[in-house]
Amino acid sequence: FFFQAEDGIRDHCVTGVQTCALPISSQFYIGAVSTTDPNMVIAGAQDNYTNRYNGTVYWDAVFGGDGSFCAINPDDDYTQYCSYQYLNIQRSDDRGFNWYDIFDHNSNPAGTNTVAFIAPFVFCHSDLNIMYAASDTLYRSDDAGITWYPQSGEIDSGNAALALAVSYTRDRKSTRLNSS
Repeated sequence: FFFQAEDGIRDHCVTGVQTCALPISSQFYIGAVSTTDPNMVIAGAQDNYTNRYNGTVYWDAVFGGDGSFCAINPDDDYTQYCSYQYLNIQRSDDRGFNWYDIFDHNSNPAGTNTVAFIAPFVFCHSDLNIMYAASDTLYRSDDAGITWYPQSGEIDSGNAALALAVSYTRDRKSTRLNSS
């Protein structure tokens, strides 16, 4: 497996895949690896929740839905984030054992959603209290995801953002979006 870590791509081999708690055919959308503990990994899997690996042959399902974007605070791996379809973000302050809502984005059952099914959120690396999330609008949090406010009006003629990146050295004017 390869995961995007806060400081670059890392490979993460899990032995005994046949005994893994996840179905062998699981597809991970994205994951995060702790910068302080290489055995602490969370990853969102299609149809198979957000899952945590902590050094055993099993992955633990820690949050339901289609697992999506995940993050682990690089300075404190007790603080973790996961999301599920349509930009609904959860936060844990105990390494993924308990989760609470920090961002809810309503989806439309008719299919005319203003957010991607697997929608992005990221940390600002120069200030870990700053986070961004994107639908057809860019949102910002200055308190590690507790409160959010729109950073812009509609982006890219209303297309939903698919990817989001922030400069490692500047928190403003360096946010990049890729939309559908």
